[in-house]
Amino acid sequence: MFCPNCGKRVEIPNQKFCLNCGSELPFVPEILQSPHSPQITQKDVSVQVSERKPVQIRGPHSKRTLGFGVASLVIAYTLYNIGAGYIIEPISNYYFPRLIPIVFIVLSIFHSLGLIFGIASKINNQQAREMESMNTFIKVGNVLGIIGIIINTIFLVICFVIIGLSW
Repeated sequence: MFCPNCGKRVEIPNQKFCLNCGSELPFVPEILQSPHSPQITQKDVSVQVSERKPVQIRGPHSKRTLGFGVASLVIAYTLYNIGAGYIIEPISNYYFPRLIPIVFIVLSIFHSLGLIFGIASKINNQQAREMESMNTFIKVGNVLGIIGIIINTIFLVICFVIIGLSW
């Protein structure tokens, strides 16, 4: 008989614990312990040592990937509407020329935040591919993260150009 945990041979009959690793040994009747018993096969006395772990289909990294990608696009879309609305506003407004640099500095800060969310989506995408099976959250989050990075970068450059022209 052998220990199912460490594989060391058990010398003492009816031994309850392994002398090598200390794990509890299963009870084996004496008739099965004798080497002359014809009923013993390797299949009968073998014990599976490894554990099966379930594969996570959707985990925290894939959901974060999708969340960061969506946040990046929402920030880009919202700030685009604010900036475009501010530019299209009639020039007759008295405060318009003074507030252009301030508004676009604030918009550039928030576009930088959108860019960070897009990058975070890509980083979580990489971790999700290593730790989880490929799923829809990972794929969609990856695409949204890339689009968010591109759009926020373009709008960030536009904000800097408008700030430079209006200052």
